[in-house]
Amino acid sequence: TAGRAARRPQRWRRSVDFARPTKFTSEHERRIVRALDAFCTTAATRLSAELRVPLELEVIDTTQLPWSSAQSALPQDSVGAALAVAPVGTRMLLTAELPLVLLTIEHLLGGAPERPPKARKLSEIDWALTKRLFEMLTHHLSLVWQDLAGLTLEPKDVDTHMEGLQVTAVSDPTLTLTFEARVDRHSSTLALLVPWSAIDAVGDELAGRETRAEVADRQIAAAVRRAVAGAEVVLRAEVAHVDMAIDEVLA
Repeated sequence: TAGRAARRPQRWRRSVDFARPTKFTSEHERRIVRALDAFCTTAATRLSAELRVPLELEVIDTTQLPWSSAQSALPQDSVGAALAVAPVGTRMLLTAELPLVLLTIEHLLGGAPERPPKARKLSEIDWALTKRLFEMLTHHLSLVWQDLAGLTLEPKDVDTHMEGLQVTAVSDPTLTLTFEARVDRHSSTLALLVPWSAIDAVGDELAGRETRAEVADRQIAAAVRRAVAGAEVVLRAEVAHVDMAIDEVLA
């Protein structure tokens, strides 16, 4: 019995890393991941048609770290684009590994490589096609964010130097969503970095707390107040009172 008790897993114990931010709740993550599942479907269909080769996208991981740590965790050979978030005036970051970028470039140019091309310095033509790739991805991302929280995304700077893309403060809690892209039996990753500052203005809506419903409730309450404002009511007011003994009253 003692041996079985010793082998029993300690279910009430778990590791807690107090250095990790928890600004994004489980409800935030659930709603964002569910929306990005729709992005994976629509973007994969569009890219498959553009590249003339089957492509699949899937969300495979989510992590929450400070911005500096999230940025440092990206693959070294990533290409990234800062995404302007309207109407709140903030930014997100979308990245793709260089082998995936080079593979899509080859297919866009009509090639059919059996394996990802070797890493190389991007030419002007490569950069033009890379920007086209990020514009296509951002277009479909923007559609799901518009439905999710009324936000639209637009690609701005595209660069291979992630540290040069100014997006947010180094300590800003950041949700990293990692996608696996499978192209003709080859696998690579993309990542979307969502700083809390980028969605702070719609954080309640993302968590399911509809601010628009609260505004409607306030408007209804104001209408009710106006409707009953002219009703007459009997008002009685007691200015003061005092306790006295009977003999004091008789005196």
